[in-house]
Amino acid sequence: MDYTVEMFFRECAEEGLKCITEGMDLSKHVIEFCFPHELPMQGFIRPGELVLTSAQGGRDNPDIFIRTVQEASADHASAVMFSFPSDIQIPVEAIELAQNMDLPLLLENWERNFTDIQEFVSKAIHEAKTKEYIKLQSRMFNAYFEGKTLVEAVDIISGSLAMEAATADWSMEVLAQSSGFHSKTHEFKIEINGQLLGFLWLQTEDVLPEDINEIIGKYISYPLALWLDSRRVEAMTEIRLRNDLAIRLCREKVSNDLTREAGRMGISLDKTFVAVHIVPKTVSTELRTIALHSSEIIRQFTDIGLQEKITIIAGEEVGRFTVFIEYTLTGNAGIDRILQQMFDSIHPFLPDVPLYAGISYPFHDDSNFTKAYQEALITSSYCCD
Repeated sequence: MDYTVEMFFRECAEEGLKCITEGMDLSKHVIEFCFPHELPMQGFIRPGELVLTSAQGGRDNPDIFIRTVQEASADHASAVMFSFPSDIQIPVEAIELAQNMDLPLLLENWERNFTDIQEFVSKAIHEAKTKEYIKLQSRMFNAYFEGKTLVEAVDIISGSLAMEAATADWSMEVLAQSSGFHSKTHEFKIEINGQLLGFLWLQTEDVLPEDINEIIGKYISYPLALWLDSRRVEAMTEIRLRNDLAIRLCREKVSNDLTREAGRMGISLDKTFVAVHIVPKTVSTELRTIALHSSEIIRQFTDIGLQEKITIIAGEEVGRFTVFIEYTLTGNAGIDRILQQMFDSIHPFLPDVPLYAGISYPFHDDSNFTKAYQEALITSSYCCD
């Protein structure tokens, strides 16, 4: 919410503040800044500034008031507030000129200090602006605890900031966006206790407020993080389930329970697969790196499957990845292409580590998962040697 001349006048009228330009709509004059000026002032006033002036020299030279109005209007001041001894009068010509220029003129008691007025107005501007952000934060908290979706949360942000918005997870995968969002022009990290949960993207051609980082950090980041953290936990849980499924398929005979468990993840085992065993040639410190990033690597493997429109079941154990890749009509050429994409997913985390892969023959019978895994394991051991 903007702080206007009308609000300032209403709050200070009881202390003697007067408006000497009658008939103006003071509510449309927004105060962005407040600062004292004396002539010459043109070029020093910021647009939207409430100009405080004692019109020095005005007692002997009434043209001082006319010049003040002209220069303040030229710099798009929101209003001019005079303060001088009661025996000085503002010329009618200056008042009429201000009315023609739609520039409100205010008259304050001479006893009131400009420093106090500056402090009062600056605080009021801040409170007026943060009031809207506090309301935004409250709406987001309410939406989260009412079970609203992330799309609805982004719509609240977009509407409150009057710009298109989107949010993405830590891997920059878009999770939700407002209807008019096309591309980001500004990016902000959403973090809690130093942990990156995702990003807020804004799209606007306008200049952002100077305090936009404070606004997002103080009023938007935490409630948005509630959704992002929920999504992160869901994603991590799904990755752990997929990891466990892959490891169990290496060791267990496929049972009805295992088939149903795969089905709950949207995975059908009734397809033709090949088993792949990927072995980084690592030392112990690199094993810790793999353990730290295995969930992200497995997520990227799963994304490769989505892009290729095939099923990929991946798991990690002791720094090694076992992957069951759906075998399609593209045959070995398709497997080679997918395997290269998987290597590309691992290399950012282990840039200087050689990778070896053993591949099984294609199989369809669900009883052959363990057999195919053994084939891939043996083949990979030959590669390592």
